[in-house]
Amino acid sequence: MYAALLVILILTLDFITKYVAVITLFDPQPLAFGPFQLTLVKNLGMVLNIGRELPFGALSITSSIFASVFLISAISTQIFLPKMFKLLPFGFLMLAAGFMANATDRALNGFVHDFIGIKMFGIQTPFFNLADVAQVVGYMIVVYSIVFIWKSVSKRERRAHLLVNRKYQLRFCLYLQTAMTIGFIPMFLSGLITYGPSGHAWNFGGNGVNPLLILFAVTSLGAYLSLSVVCWLCGIAISHRTAGALLKFSASLQAVLDEPAKDHPALKLRKGDDFVGELESLHENIRRKIKS
Repeated sequence: MYAALLVILILTLDFITKYVAVITLFDPQPLAFGPFQLTLVKNLGMVLNIGRELPFGALSITSSIFASVFLISAISTQIFLPKMFKLLPFGFLMLAAGFMANATDRALNGFVHDFIGIKMFGIQTPFFNLADVAQVVGYMIVVYSIVFIWKSVSKRERRAHLLVNRKYQLRFCLYLQTAMTIGFIPMFLSGLITYGPSGHAWNFGGNGVNPLLILFAVTSLGAYLSLSVVCWLCGIAISHRTAGALLKFSASLQAVLDEPAKDHPALKLRKGDDFVGELESLHENIRRKIKS
């Protein structure tokens, strides 16, 4: 619910601010408010006007791909990752919303409206909009969640929430990564065939390497790396549901075997762990037989 509200809020605020900029910022001379400058700029490319020489369709598809990747990442991390990474899905959502907002603007107008610039110490930044701000904040949240939160968590907490059986869990993640890579191979090959030397558009206007090939390579690599990070994080969390349950079952059963005369409590596994009913029932049967 909160995720949907966040996306709607970013899309709405971005639309409103762009609309206000279109109807008020007529003067090409920027309006200065301290270091901030306001003027309407038509961005024919992507972030920082990158790729402005590329076709409209290629830019739209690229933006849509990144929006889809970040949206999938947000949903996956929200479902599978533990609460210690609760900020990570919001970072991916802000990235997805930012790309969606600019993709919508480009689809409706053929370009993206930028209107905010910063000038400090004689340095002028490229102009941007609220959707770009959402993307930057999203990147910062993702980096903070993956790097700094991981470092701030103790090794004991990491073991309790993430890696309890390193060999099994990393192998599980490797299987996921392999499956995802196999799924990406047809897309890579299709792009190389289409835009490579044997493709119909290798010489883009007679100027050498087709820029569409570069765009395709960058987009594919970015999507692959983003999904790889999510794949490994979610793979560790998913495999923990089995590895963690087996570890607790093993430790509890060993305690029963070490002190059979003691009245040990029944095994209680976490909600959401795999084989909860089977392991708890087996533990209880073993505990009763040893005690009797």
